This record gives sequence, C-alpha cells and structure tokens, in this order.
Amino acid sequence: MKLLIIPNGTRKESLDFGARLAELLTEKKQKVAVLPEFKEIFEKDYSLKTEKEYTDSDIAVVLGGDGTVLRYARVLHGLEIPIWAVNYGHLGYLTDCDHDEAFGYVDRLLAGDYETENRVVIAGRIRSGEKMSSFVAFNEVVAYRARLLRALKIDLFIDRKFIQTIHADGIIVSTPTGSTAYNWSAGGPVMLPESENMAITAIAQSLYSIPSMVTSADSVVSFQVHYPSTEGNNESEMPVLTLDSLEKIPLRDGDAIDIYRDRTPLMLIRVKNLDFYQTLQRKLSFDTGDY
Repeated sequence: MKLLIIPNGTRKESLDFGARLAELLTEKKQKVAVLPEFKEIFEKDYSLKTEKEYTDSDIAVVLGGDGTVLRYARVLHGLEIPIWAVNYGHLGYLTDCDHDEAFGYVDRLLAGDYETENRVVIAGRIRSGEKMSSFVAFNEVVAYRARLLRALKIDLFIDRKFIQTIHADGIIVSTPTGSTAYNWSAGGPVMLPESENMAITAIAQSLYSIPSMVTSADSVVSFQVHYPSTEGNNESEMPVLTLDSLEKIPLRDGDAIDIYRDRTPLMLIRVKNLDFYQTLQRKLSFDTGDY
C-alpha cells in the first residue's frame, strides 16, 4: 500500500508528526509518498526516502485542520484518493481523530478496517460576457458585495426556473460538508454530511426574500449578480466570488453563475466511528441536556 502524507507545512509539529508517521509506515513495509512541495523537507530535514510518484497513492493522510484538508482536497481532486484527516487545527469537522490518538488507528487503517464517506462536491461555471470559466468547491461558493456600499440584487434560479430576486450582501451555495461553516454563520441549515443536498442562504437579505432553502444536489443552482446603480465601476469595488475561502474571483455586473454536483465526490476515511452528532457536541461543546 502507498500512503501519501500531507502535513501542514506552516506548523513544525505537523511536519514532525508526518516524519514519525512515515518512519512507522516504512517499518511496516508500506510505501510513503509526499507532494513535491514537501519532498525536499522530508528527505533533507528528516532523512526519509519517499516514492517518486504520488498520484497513484492508495490513501492520503492529511495532518491539519479543515483549512488544510480543503486546500489539499483541491490538489488531489480527480485522482480519487480517499483522505484520512488527522486534526492539527481548531474545529476539525473534516478530520477523523486528533493527532495524539492517530497512531493507535494506523493498524486498522492499513487493514482496511474503516468506512469511507462520499461527500457531495460542487462544480460550476461563471459566464462573464463572452468569457466562461469553471471552478470546483468542497465547502461553499459565496458571492459577496465586498467593498460595495449597498446590497446586491441577485436573481436566483433552480433548474432554470426563476425562484426569487434577493437583495442582500451576498449569497452562499453550500455542500452538506460546508453547512457548518459560513452557511451556518449566516443562519443556514446544518445538513448531515452524507446527505445529497445543497443549501442556498442569503447573507443579510431584505425582509422580502426567503433567507435560506435546501435543494437536491442533482439540481442546477444559478444566479445572476447585479450591482447597485452607480457603484462597482472601479475594479477595487467589484463584488467577488469566493471558493472555500481559498480562491477569490472578481464579479462584473450581470455575471451569471451555474452550480451543480461534481462527478467526483470527496472521499473521507472514518476509522474512529464517531457519528456527526457526537462531532457537533464535541466540537461546539453543545449542552446535551439530561434526557
């Protein structure tokens, strides 16, 4: 078996943990690969020998928080490599276990004693005049007014059927995975990670629009962005489309965005068997009450 180790390169403790994990896997006669950006660090600083190729890895072990998982899920997208995420961050909704307990699960990982969650990933395209560009997101796609002083006017469609015009600071289209992120902060619903849905949530909308709704992941969610009059003529004032808070794309007046399910899911390995409700209680310290 070949395992791809991906640490958070900004945290030495994550790099150190990755090196110890690589040594353990090598002792267990497993192949270890790293991304090109980490190859010199692992081989020079930790004296570890790694495989030349990583794209044929059987499992990717990501050592970080949700941001690290999202960042490298984008790198691995399309390779169909399942991710085992070990938490070296804050909340860690996407991670399976904390770093101080991870070594206790390695044998089960190598034995295939785990479940794999297939999470909805969304893709889309931006139509800006005669230009068209595409994107992919694992948490959410957000159109936001940015430095504009007044709300945007957003025409919302589902499966090409007009739903409503929203006057708001922006709009969020979220996967179930991302429903506990910006979507939740904006008042949107929490969805079970394995559900086959998308949530559409307005940001600070007027009273005359539906604040949030849930649709099938097989739907096509479309919206067109309109500037407030006289605003947005300067590039510094343009609204933006953000993808998982990792990529930012300027939006011009009249740009149209289509969002739909991507054909390749996000595959997350679960060794610990902690259900979603337990994760919510553990991460957010919910009061479970005395029932």
